[in-house]
Amino acid sequence: MVRFKPFLFVMICCAWMLLGCGAPTGNEAHLESDPRAFSVETVTKRSIPRVYETPGTFVSDDRIQVASRLAAFIRSVDVREGQVVKRGDTLFRLDAADVEGAVRQAEAAAAQARSVFEDANADVGRFERLYETDSVAQTELRQVQLARDVARDKLRQAEAGVTTARSQRRYTTVTSPVSGVVIARHKQSGDLASPGQPIITLESQKAVLFDTYVAESVIRFINVGDLVELHVDALNDLAVTGEVLRIVPSGDVVTRRFQVKIAPGDEAGLLPGMFGRAAFRIGEDEALVLPNAAIALRGGLDGVFVVDTETRARFRMVRKGRQWQNRSEVIAGLQADETVILNPDASLRDGDRVIPKNDTHISDEAEDE
Repeated sequence: MVRFKPFLFVMICCAWMLLGCGAPTGNEAHLESDPRAFSVETVTKRSIPRVYETPGTFVSDDRIQVASRLAAFIRSVDVREGQVVKRGDTLFRLDAADVEGAVRQAEAAAAQARSVFEDANADVGRFERLYETDSVAQTELRQVQLARDVARDKLRQAEAGVTTARSQRRYTTVTSPVSGVVIARHKQSGDLASPGQPIITLESQKAVLFDTYVAESVIRFINVGDLVELHVDALNDLAVTGEVLRIVPSGDVVTRRFQVKIAPGDEAGLLPGMFGRAAFRIGEDEALVLPNAAIALRGGLDGVFVVDTETRARFRMVRKGRQWQNRSEVIAGLQADETVILNPDASLRDGDRVIPKNDTHISDEAEDE
């Protein structure tokens, strides 16, 4: 029985080969199927925009650092980070003991100066009556008049000191100059506030700009008023049209880049600190473009089906470049005036016979519309 096993194996192989010769393979059966109709388009050269992309950040155009005008201890800080405040809301309060002491001192000095002036004024009145009766000389009258004038000036100076001292009271309670959001607290209750040192930092969310930097080779193509497309990753790659608002005409000496600020308009959801990308249109190029509907994926490679002279579909790999609307730039793999199949399905294979229909060649004017 063991001796007949090789013989049986040879007989089975021969039978399988005979059956195979009698029936067409899967590919042969597929090639013999009826041709199918596909929409096609002629590949042409078009003018496509030259786009320069650069990353950036949305920032507040109205950031304010609120400081104290007085040197005093902070009695309380009434806001927290992230808190929304309105114009006039209290931010922090200072210890007013020193201010009240200065007010009392100024008021006492003014009261003393007022008494001196009143006495000097009374002396002038008395000397004028004596001068009318020739009881005093004119020189003595002028001396008391001069003393009265000096006393009057000192009284005015003292009253001005009272006004200045009292005006310091309003600086002990600091309010918000704008409506916005508190983004930082630099001091706490009990800390010493010094003039010029920030205590609270505010940002207005009504004036959000996109801040980016462009290379020195590109800055000459960008002008104030140009429209720029902004993409916001945090908002599902939201596309926002912005306008170049300001260009700083002084580049960084290390990076050789220039700062550009773009106003994105009143788009809801944009917050300071968000990341984005700006697409500047800096010119146009003549390039061979391909409709994205013609791109087919075969074996993990991008390609297209080109209709040859025998109306057969020939798969050809292509290398894509820039994206523009619903088209892609073709760097290699195609030539102008070749016909490609649109929306090829997964069953279409290299060598299949097709029937081209509905040449959807779109003119540049129609596409621009």
